[in-house]
Amino acid sequence: MRESGFVIPQVVLLVFVLLVVGGGIALVASSGAEQNGKDATDSLSAGESGDAASALDSGSSKAVAKTTIPSPKPPPPSPLPSRPPIASASESLPPYDRTVCPDSSEGNDIFIRDGVRYRVDDEVRRWAEEFCGPNAHTPLVALSPSSTPPSQLSQPPAPPEPMCESNSSPVFTNHITDMSKVNYIVPPPTMGAGPSLKPHSYIGTDHARVPVYAPIDMTLITGAHTFDGPYGFIFKVNCEVQLRFGHITEPIQEIKDVFPSTPAQDSRDQKIDHEIFFKAGDVIAYTTGTEMAGNWDFGVYNSATSNRYANDPEWNISATYTTAVCPFDYFEASLRQAYVSKFNSAILGGNPPHGESFCKI
Repeated sequence: MRESGFVIPQVVLLVFVLLVVGGGIALVASSGAEQNGKDATDSLSAGESGDAASALDSGSSKAVAKTTIPSPKPPPPSPLPSRPPIASASESLPPYDRTVCPDSSEGNDIFIRDGVRYRVDDEVRRWAEEFCGPNAHTPLVALSPSSTPPSQLSQPPAPPEPMCESNSSPVFTNHITDMSKVNYIVPPPTMGAGPSLKPHSYIGTDHARVPVYAPIDMTLITGAHTFDGPYGFIFKVNCEVQLRFGHITEPIQEIKDVFPSTPAQDSRDQKIDHEIFFKAGDVIAYTTGTEMAGNWDFGVYNSATSNRYANDPEWNISATYTTAVCPFDYFEASLRQAYVSKFNSAILGGNPPHGESFCKI
């Protein structure tokens, strides 16, 4: 019994010693592992070669097992929110800014979601190419209540010089033909079959071959080469006034060359190759007039005026009807009387006068 009582305290004492010694070892091992882990982390942050396992292996304690620490990876970027095309977003999104192009014209609205407004600030200039055309590389100016009005930002370019001279009352200084060959003149307007309003005059030369002259400096701008014409011409006198010759049978070669060689089936105006300028008195053609009546057309149209057909819904569909005037009122007084003396409004039974004449005797 005494031996047993002695042995048991010894066993307890031995266990206690082992626990103390084991705890110390564990404490030392733990300290070594922490130090080695810190060294490995420092090596990674400093960009040294090798991985965390090598750093841990170099520790003085062999009680620590090798541990591989993977290299840190940056978190994947958050996906950008999809932005619908501007065209489809325009109805549902608030406008970011209405841009003003450098020429003072307004550009298109740019629609941006409120949550990503900051993402496009640096791209506005790049988008300028789409919104402002050739002026894309100059900064855009946001239009807001506090902004300077576009009219004060820059002045628009001056309008180009007009290609014609403005003069609503030109004076014709030359006859349009050999007046000794003219048998009658029907002043406008008349009404043909159809009905068909004729706002021009008729020059009756009864199939005689007569010259056609430019009564003033003028430019051929269009006309028609047709089976029935065979030629009709429109000349620009100035910005407001044009004159027309119809049923011309023999234009000079220079005029023939600017029209299609094959005659058209209808009398619509045709695009000519280039315009031709004529001085007052120049010969532009010869004509024998229409096959049936032997007369030809002469009309003048002035966009600065309007006649009674401007208020007639049946005929105000064309400026040819509403701006036609008495062509003989534009001749010098010494020339005008030669035309007035040959007026005969009733000679064309198929084209009777349509109301009061444009021409006052």
